[in-house]
Amino acid sequence: MKLQLKSPIQIINRSYRREIIQPEVFEVFINALENYFYYVNRSKEVEETTANTKKYLGDFLNIFYPNFNQHTKSYNPYHEASWVISNTETQTVQLLFGIQEIENTAEMITVEKPNKKIFQELLLSYLYERIVFDNHEIKYLVLTNMESFFLFDTDDFYRIFCKNSTVLKEFDIWKDGQLDAESTKKIYKFLKKFLDNYEFELPTIHFNLLKIQSELSNYKQTDNKNLRAEAEYHLAQIYKIFSPKFLLKQAINNNSNELNQAFYFELLHILGLEEATESNKKIITRCTNPEPGSLLENTITKLRTEDLLYSLGEEIQYGKTDEERYFNVAFELVITWLNRILFLKILEAQLTVYNSEDDDKAAFMFLHPDKIIEFDTLNTLFFEVLALPEKERELHVSKEYNRIPYLNSSLFEVTDLERKTLRISNLKDSTLLPIFEESVLKTVNNKNELGTDNQFNKQPTLKYLLDFLEAHDFGIEASESIIKSETKPIINTTILGLILEKINGYKEGLFFTPRHVSMQMSRETLRKIVVDKFNNKTIGFGLAVTSFEEVQHFCRQLHKANNLAKANTIINSITICDPAVGSGHLLVSVLNELLVIKSELGILCDLKGNSLVGKINLKIENDELIIYDNLNIPFVYKVSFSTGLRKLLPDLQQIQETIFHEKKHLIEHCLFGVDINPNSVRICRLRLWIELLKNAYYRQGRNTQLETLPNIDINIKTGNSLISRFALNADLNDVFRKTEYSVEEYKRSVKAYKIEANKSQKRDLSEYLEEIKTEFQITFDRREREKISKVRGKKDQLKLQIKYNRNLGYEPTPKELEDLEKFTNNLLRREKEKSEILSSDIYRNAFEWRFEFPEILDEHGNFIGFDIIISNPPYTKSTLIKPMKLALKKVFQLYQSNADLYIYFFELSQNLVQKNGAINLLTPNNWLHIKAAKNLRNMIAQKAFVKITDYGKQSLFDDFSTTTAITHFSNKGNITERDFSTIEIEKLD
Repeated sequence: MKLQLKSPIQIINRSYRREIIQPEVFEVFINALENYFYYVNRSKEVEETTANTKKYLGDFLNIFYPNFNQHTKSYNPYHEASWVISNTETQTVQLLFGIQEIENTAEMITVEKPNKKIFQELLLSYLYERIVFDNHEIKYLVLTNMESFFLFDTDDFYRIFCKNSTVLKEFDIWKDGQLDAESTKKIYKFLKKFLDNYEFELPTIHFNLLKIQSELSNYKQTDNKNLRAEAEYHLAQIYKIFSPKFLLKQAINNNSNELNQAFYFELLHILGLEEATESNKKIITRCTNPEPGSLLENTITKLRTEDLLYSLGEEIQYGKTDEERYFNVAFELVITWLNRILFLKILEAQLTVYNSEDDDKAAFMFLHPDKIIEFDTLNTLFFEVLALPEKERELHVSKEYNRIPYLNSSLFEVTDLERKTLRISNLKDSTLLPIFEESVLKTVNNKNELGTDNQFNKQPTLKYLLDFLEAHDFGIEASESIIKSETKPIINTTILGLILEKINGYKEGLFFTPRHVSMQMSRETLRKIVVDKFNNKTIGFGLAVTSFEEVQHFCRQLHKANNLAKANTIINSITICDPAVGSGHLLVSVLNELLVIKSELGILCDLKGNSLVGKINLKIENDELIIYDNLNIPFVYKVSFSTGLRKLLPDLQQIQETIFHEKKHLIEHCLFGVDINPNSVRICRLRLWIELLKNAYYRQGRNTQLETLPNIDINIKTGNSLISRFALNADLNDVFRKTEYSVEEYKRSVKAYKIEANKSQKRDLSEYLEEIKTEFQITFDRREREKISKVRGKKDQLKLQIKYNRNLGYEPTPKELEDLEKFTNNLLRREKEKSEILSSDIYRNAFEWRFEFPEILDEHGNFIGFDIIISNPPYTKSTLIKPMKLALKKVFQLYQSNADLYIYFFELSQNLVQKNGAINLLTPNNWLHIKAAKNLRNMIAQKAFVKITDYGKQSLFDDFSTTTAITHFSNKGNITERDFSTIEIEKLD
């Protein structure tokens, strides 16, 4: 047996770590701890009995378990538990202690020698409770000599000991036997031998409580605030370890990524939206009783009174009626502004955390309600601060916002719609909005901010919005004390993505992929592809492994820098696309999983190629990437002010720079997404920018300037991913042969665009890329005209020949008439198809997979496809896609008139992925049996690898009853003899 040591800081999960402790409760704990130290230290001097020291421990624990009984417990004449905490009402033991007697301190376990009698006694007590009394309520076992504490999770004890038939057999013989001194001596002899010989690692939380005395001294002195804060942090971990929330595994908030309903509904109120029920699902609509002060109504009023839709001309994408157009234009503008504001809020939180030791920390809180009193100030932040490098800002702007860095995000470029209509600065500052009935601003700690009763009922819209955001924690409090009376609700990026997708996507039938599902889909798909890539002889190492664990074992042998670089290149070559990307939740999960894979393989390197093995460890918790340092403590990037000067710390800098550039490379080269909804696309881009922002770092030499973000908008695009004018196998040679463009130049231009910071040069590159794509379309169009011309020529030639023969007295043969009819019908069909493609609304949003992503074209311009397609496509019913059906029928072999929209994403995914690629889709599960999906089942049955997880009648979505299945399959193999009914399906009913 070997102990696997964990410290309290290492074992407490992120959510629980951030839970506040009431100041008065913490002071009780501090006083109890101080008393405990006094009496335990005194007991050594006067050599008190073990009974007395147990009392001191009991007094200390009483502050955590005041309504529990503390006592010894006898199981038989030859065995008792030295200390237990039990439920007062049921008398059920909830905590088991092994307390080493003062008279025999040498028998206390140590890290090096855990197999001592006190451990064996604790094990016997646990076996009695679990096996004999069927007690499942004990969550932790504790061994202590009043100084050193070892905490064991009973899940580990159950796994190792209760499932071992040899241990159970010996225990049963002992407890059912004579129960005399000899048999008891025999069971201890057996346990000692078993623990010595059986090889396993037993996780344990270990700390020496008396060593915390120095932290207590630091906490109680007030001269050095940093020392006191550090001590408070460590003492808080001890408090949380002893708390029943931890030791009894009571409800700990592990759902930090679940929807915050209060935030969501109040945000809807401020925006001017509400939830409604339509066709048994909840959708987002304009408020039934609109409030003029909401952002949406304020915008609509401006659009209407100043006739600003006039400038949009005949752009029908915003609706066919004026009311539709006013709503949709206003909605798009409001979402654009909201995205920017939320990004700024997270940037503000990041800067505050980075500079938490700065005496002027408040200077970084630029979005505080006291600093922004009109919409025009937001406009200044958008376009005069965030959109411009520091050296290009106006002098007065630069002075006022000198703490806000330039990040090079197209999020802060004026959109085409803003140019044609209005900007946020045009909104009325004087409008008032009633406070939401259950507003967070009405809580006790914020009540004073609302002033008089009149103000309590209504506030200026902008002030209300900023007060509302300020009442929530976007990450700032991660760097602040958790000892406080009140706390702000946490709003992290996953919650924001969920909220924005709910607001933006319900009408299209889009639903946020639950976090455990996105984690599962990302994990299994990527790891399978990683195995294939490492096995590949061309780009990989030519291995013959079958599991990710085998790849891990191989990578542990890679010590040379060039081999580590090659392993990283393999991971960096994986291309992943979500053709119904929504808010980008799945792409964010994939991004995080790729980084964790590098960490687990031990190939993560800094910018100089130095391995970070042993320095950091990456994990995904609740669908968020968490960086742990070499002590398994969550990593926090900060600027040091310990010398009085602003200073970047090399170790922190190395880690932050590494993760930022790893994310940047993966986002730029590996992740792609398409969505028909332009607002969804904006939200997805926002999510990816925020993921990068989490690891933005101050540049070396200029430690006030953050590293800029790339232009990722070119990877996440708007379009109908199911409809294309041009086939994937269409030949591009004519384009590159007849024009000045080349595949290499096209790829190089896209790469240059992603990193270009200069706005005018970026615009030039964007226009250049559009020229190339336009040339593609012109060339294809020319080719179609040539094909039509050839058919017309054949028809006209035959028609002329028939006319000529008739003039000579010869009637046309049946074959000639048949050919003429064939040419005529062929010509009509081709002209009709071309007309539809050029003018039909269906093709207006067509997405040209053939050339939109040059990263998946080979050097000759051929479409090679993605490595992975992963998606949660829309669940739109067949009755709602009637206008698309003719176009779908022409393209998809799976077409059925009654097939729902999601079915076509199976075939699209198969077409988009490489020959040996992987596909993972979350869809309704009715395709497993309905008639309309018969062809789909046949297609899936032919795949070499298929894994289907059917959730049966269990719905994954709140307020939506559709049941689902995850289908994971490869695009290799052609097993024609397999019937779908033979495929094993994992059912989770």
